[in-house]
Amino acid sequence: MLFLRLAMPGSILVTSAFVTHPNPPFRRPVGNSQMTAKNLITAEELSLQLQNPNVTPPILIEVVSPEDLQLHPLRLPNSHILWRPDFEAPAVDPLLGGLIPTLEQLTILTKRLGINEESRVVILDHKYDATRLWWILILFGKDPDTVAVLDGGYAAALEFGLATEREAIRGKVTRGDWVPRPPKRDLLASMEDVRAMKPPTVTDAYPASTSNETCTENTNLWDVRTEDEFHGRVTLKGASKPGRIPWTSGR
Repeated sequence: MLFLRLAMPGSILVTSAFVTHPNPPFRRPVGNSQMTAKNLITAEELSLQLQNPNVTPPILIEVVSPEDLQLHPLRLPNSHILWRPDFEAPAVDPLLGGLIPTLEQLTILTKRLGINEESRVVILDHKYDATRLWWILILFGKDPDTVAVLDGGYAAALEFGLATEREAIRGKVTRGDWVPRPPKRDLLASMEDVRAMKPPTVTDAYPASTSNETCTENTNLWDVRTEDEFHGRVTLKGASKPGRIPWTSGR
């Protein structure tokens, strides 16, 4: 299982699993790990930024599988195309089983993309993983105010007329100078954090937490997998067994 802490007041989130901590989505940050209104950008706002000659355009990253790119070849001008292998480490990597890149891997990638310390980055996806890459950049030290996700993703960009190109980036990309830092452990949650949320009314095989920490009644554990996975009707490769942690909330 993957537990990620997003520091959003009032919640812990689980994907395969995704965990956030007490603090509501899309508000001003309590710390530097919380998604805010600045981290979502509309297609109209992005269009204005791209057309403004007085503003350095953001670095555009499209997260899309090769199969989806073949089905939908139009892309945003000067966007970078990435897919999961670009920001995942080998499965044997001890940190999250390879679901995030190594420090060295991310450093090579961000320099290739031309990301500087002050660069603004806008990420969009065709189906999956824009917010995952957003979180990875912040996990490794990028200023959250400089990273945004396109609201509505590729579909919004296509509808607004932003996706018009079929070619790769034109011209040479200047090597970026942003240096990723070791992952912030306060953005990662453990099974101890999850067990600490177990309500006293739940009696099952899950052992109680050995941590001294207690979670408030305002803390929630969110399971954002598919409904079939949540109810145990489907078990994907890598899952130890069907079903869910009993005290999670489905989407």
